[in-house]
Amino acid sequence: MRRQWRWLWGVAAAMAIAIILSAPVPQGQISRLPIWPATTQAQTPPADPPAAPSPAEAQPSATPAPEVPPAPAVNPLPLTATPYRDPANRFEIGVIEGFQVNAIGEFPIIEAPDGRLAYTVVVLPSFTDAPLSNAALAQAARDTFQQGEGFRIQGFQAQASGGLRMTWTGQLTIAGQSQPLSGVILAQQQANRIFLTLIAATDAAKGDIPGAIAALSNSLQFLLG
Repeated sequence: MRRQWRWLWGVAAAMAIAIILSAPVPQGQISRLPIWPATTQAQTPPADPPAAPSPAEAQPSATPAPEVPPAPAVNPLPLTATPYRDPANRFEIGVIEGFQVNAIGEFPIIEAPDGRLAYTVVVLPSFTDAPLSNAALAQAARDTFQQGEGFRIQGFQAQASGGLRMTWTGQLTIAGQSQPLSGVILAQQQANRIFLTLIAATDAAKGDIPGAIAALSNSLQFLLG
């Protein structure tokens, strides 16, 4: 495991623990994250809960996050012939050539050999087949990844094909030294599930994020499991 991806491993471990602790929830609901059906209001990500963020991270509830400008056309990073298949048979996603596939519980962490870029997919129940609002998708992403050090959503953009694309930033501190992390979250709803694809990169790999998005957004396939 690359040291910078302790960030992702920590989030995955927290999610695994949450699933174990929430097992008794009725009707197989494996998450207690607050997800709401779509409405005609609040199409921007809602503010963080009052007690959670520090004052420096607090986002005014009346101020929408800035929209992400449309991404220019880019060449997708090459993928291997064999995609990663979720053990629960819920999705498949491409594996970028040369990347290593690891997992903690049901959460894959697929990372570059040099540790500069990694990605994962988290599946959440939405508790409804009705379309979710952009606000609900953004809140699901925030609630899921807020365990990551310094995690903050910076901007968002509704996708023509459905779902939401969000940019995010974070940091990792090791031995008193901090380094910035950044990336993109692709949030999509399929029936009564939410699929969150998170791509994370160090500063050295920021230029690879667009190619990773192009490859992975086209390779994610929803299965029947």
